[in-house]
Amino acid sequence: MVTQAEVAAITKRAREASARIVVTFKGLRYAMVINGFIKAEDRDSSKVEWSKAFGSLTPKELLSSMPIEKIEVQLPDKTFIFNQVKELLKWAL
Repeated sequence: MVTQAEVAAITKRAREASARIVVTFKGLRYAMVINGFIKAEDRDSSKVEWSKAFGSLTPKELLSSMPIEKIEVQLPDKTFIFNQVKELLKWAL
């Protein structure tokens, strides 16, 4: 279970590291993107309205309940691929 404080810590770490975090979910065509802000994008990296992509789910609910395909952390000089939220939290905290 991911808490709101952990989502805030991930967002803060992304902002500080100039990172772009793309969380793709199994069975969904939209991704959650964190780069100082949290937004929804389609697979072509086009911004999509949050409610169209995820309905009324909050970021913490998405990370806690939806099956994750992969988490890609894009830094200016390298990229990490994580398979679980635990790995992302370890990087962020």
